[in-house]
Amino acid sequence: MLSRGFFGLSVVVLGACSQGPVTLVSPPTPPAKSSFQTEDAQALSKKLESSGRLEATQSSTLQRDAAVVREKDGTRHFIKNGKTLSRMRAPKDSETSLQYWRHQFQGETQIESPLARNAGQAVHGQALLELRAPKRGLAVIYDPETDRVVEVIEYAPAHD
Repeated sequence: MLSRGFFGLSVVVLGACSQGPVTLVSPPTPPAKSSFQTEDAQALSKKLESSGRLEATQSSTLQRDAAVVREKDGTRHFIKNGKTLSRMRAPKDSETSLQYWRHQFQGETQIESPLARNAGQAVHGQALLELRAPKRGLAVIYDPETDRVVEVIEYAPAHD
């Protein structure tokens, strides 16, 4: 009988042969790593506009030469000096648990910090937290009360 184990491992629970139980394990899914690539801001805007995904582009009032490009699905691209620096998006269904990300970042440097004041609050008013894995180029924003991830941030991974 084949069953789906923890983290997507396929395991044969009991073998039907006379030699006893047999266990087969498929290779696990590779750990998450950012696929983010720095891109020219104008090229990004044109690509999103031609595909019908561009919602808006907004210049920053706080930083010169900075802007945010928003897609219709809520994804935001942060731009500085004509280059994309990072992308923020909602988590996929499989990425909403903080435990998922702790497992993905296992063995890596993990930096946990509160968001800046007024940067984000959970429904119940508690400040949201950020968990970063610099070498992966990934960070998640999560609610510490529920351990639910509310946003995924992708950026160019740090180099050794």
